[in-house]
Amino acid sequence: MPDRIYHPVPGSHLVALPESQIIGQVNPNDLLTITVHLRRTGAPGEVQAHALKLGQIAPCDRKYLDREEFAAKHGANPADLAKIAAFAHEHGLTIVESSRAKRSVKLSGTIGALTAAFKVELHKFKKANLSYRGRIGSVSVPEELSQIVVGVHGFDNRPVAKPHYRHREKSAQGAVATPKNAQDGSFSPLEVAQLYNFPQGLDGTGQCIALIELNDLDPNTNHVTGAGFNSSDLRSFFSNLNLPMPQVVALSTDGGAVMPGPDPSSDGEVTLGIEVAGAIAPGAKIAVYFTPNTAQGFIDALGSGGTRHRP
Repeated sequence: MPDRIYHPVPGSHLVALPESQIIGQVNPNDLLTITVHLRRTGAPGEVQAHALKLGQIAPCDRKYLDREEFAAKHGANPADLAKIAAFAHEHGLTIVESSRAKRSVKLSGTIGALTAAFKVELHKFKKANLSYRGRIGSVSVPEELSQIVVGVHGFDNRPVAKPHYRHREKSAQGAVATPKNAQDGSFSPLEVAQLYNFPQGLDGTGQCIALIELNDLDPNTNHVTGAGFNSSDLRSFFSNLNLPMPQVVALSTDGGAVMPGPDPSSDGEVTLGIEVAGAIAPGAKIAVYFTPNTAQGFIDALGSGGTRHRP
């Protein structure tokens, strides 16, 4: 019987982070959950073309697809989902979730079984104070799945983003911020909205704003360790602007959680995002999706508007 032909998943090739080194091997008996992303049912570019077309229509005249219509028109093909299920069964993997709307299948199993199924090379890496489970090389799938699978995430848990939150500079006395453009060195969200000619009379009533926030991840336990917001900080902020406190709903993707404290810069970015959205659109509901700071966490959060996480 000829050897089975495997093909690399396009775009899946990874290299180790610069100045990192292998410090050990992963335990093949540890359990892991990965996410397999599938091709769309519709033609390539169809979603983008539809979005551009909607952008040319007045908001009050737009007609949107509901969730079920979107899944049927742009979701995964049920036959493709069935092929992934058969592949999982062949390798002794468990299907945690299969979603046509998200075009994804979550597979769970031992690291040994998963790396064998997808021909993946994993190691433990360390770079300065950062440790992570790293994948090098490509993820591969059998030929019959090569046109179906467009991404596989979860093997590698290196962080994909870092905070860019900047504190105001202080004078030598440490009491007064150094002036920039605004008189006191800063602009409120309302002033920024005015500078950008944000339409007056729109407060977001009846709308929902989704924000994605990334948690730090402990590479040893695979549990999130920080990033979040304090409701008291939000109440003080909106009270100072004489604005009502918006409705803020925190949601979890891949174990993400509201965990303020360990990193003030990360907390600052989370809080700032909520404050800006809530100041510009105080009538809107704000859904904050917390997810691990990994490629899998970010991509899964983008698809977490499905029925299970509907705010």
